[in-house]
Amino acid sequence: MSRASDSWRFPIRSSCLTIKLMFLMAFACGCGSSGINRPTGRPLALGEFASDALVSGRRNPVPAPLAPPAEPGLTVAEGEPRDQGREGSVETGKPVIIESLVGQVSGRPIFADSLLEPIADQLRRESERLTTQQFVQQAAQIVNARLNEVVLSELFLAEAQAALTPQQQQGLLAFLKAFRERTLAEGFGSLSQRERELQQEQGISVDEYVELERNRVLIANLINEKIEPRVIVSWKDVQREYERRKAEFNPPAKVTLRRIRLSNDQPQEIERVKSRLAAGDDFASVAESAGESNGGLWDADFPIGPGGISDIDINEAYKPYLSGLSAGQTTEAIEHDGRTIWLHIDKIDQPAPRGLYDLQRQLAEELYFRRRAEQRDRYIKSLFDKGIYSELEEMSRRVLLVALMRYGRG
Repeated sequence: MSRASDSWRFPIRSSCLTIKLMFLMAFACGCGSSGINRPTGRPLALGEFASDALVSGRRNPVPAPLAPPAEPGLTVAEGEPRDQGREGSVETGKPVIIESLVGQVSGRPIFADSLLEPIADQLRRESERLTTQQFVQQAAQIVNARLNEVVLSELFLAEAQAALTPQQQQGLLAFLKAFRERTLAEGFGSLSQRERELQQEQGISVDEYVELERNRVLIANLINEKIEPRVIVSWKDVQREYERRKAEFNPPAKVTLRRIRLSNDQPQEIERVKSRLAAGDDFASVAESAGESNGGLWDADFPIGPGGISDIDINEAYKPYLSGLSAGQTTEAIEHDGRTIWLHIDKIDQPAPRGLYDLQRQLAEELYFRRRAEQRDRYIKSLFDKGIYSELEEMSRRVLLVALMRYGRG
């Protein structure tokens, strides 16, 4: 690899493309550091879900959800008699939201149903598990995460569609036509056969399958044009990253010690240990017979400093006796503080050094993905700065209102 200002670029793996929102929102329902004080000792009623007590920073109270119509585009119907065999039925007289337009992104309407369907089972489980007040907080987090995902996807798709040249639009249409034909060919040319297969495998239709591929291609193209050109990793960047993390890649060697400690008022036992060690008996066996547990193994490995085997973090009185020893060797008897001590070098663990040229590919990839994430975050912020960010709080509040009426126990 040249030392010049080389740079690495890695192809996007479109099939693994995942869009994630990387910065925080203030939850519209008092989750987070809003400083809201909630009453304690009683459950919350549905009518309180839209009150100022649960909406941070809002000056005007929101209409109660039980007073239809509560929101523009919100359709509320009286509940039908409960049918125990029919999922989703409601009790007589209890209002139920049929549909709600919660907002628009790039001119495209966003409905509560499309947002809540993928998280409905999760909300039901949380509603059964939590108290009403806990469910409000947990539902706000779940709904916000889902809303962020959908809004960001819509923003990316709108930008991607707008960025296409006429030639690219024609190419996309041709690509999707060929993709649809290949999809049908997998069902032996039968639309109904392929529909059944996709419904069984993924729960979608052929048209939805083609739409997903269209969105994938559009977003991949947008990233290639708006984000990838700004992601550059030079050879100098790799060198600096290696120097910054050099200690991580070249950790010091570590020594494992065993020891025997006897009081100086045990002269016979001291002589016996000296005799056995001089005869070459196994240190661990001698340590066990001298009353040390686990063969006298010290319960810590010591990093070796620049000064060698004696440059470790132990009592200074021991260090001169370790100087010059290697693995498998034992010190002379050390008399210190009323005791006689022997240290044995059980093993020395010396990791193989890892130089810059061994790690250059790994470091280049790490830097690339880190910088691509940074550029993606900047681009996401630029999309939200166009005005949609200020609308997210209202959209989140509306979706949460529907979620609480459908899945809450109040």
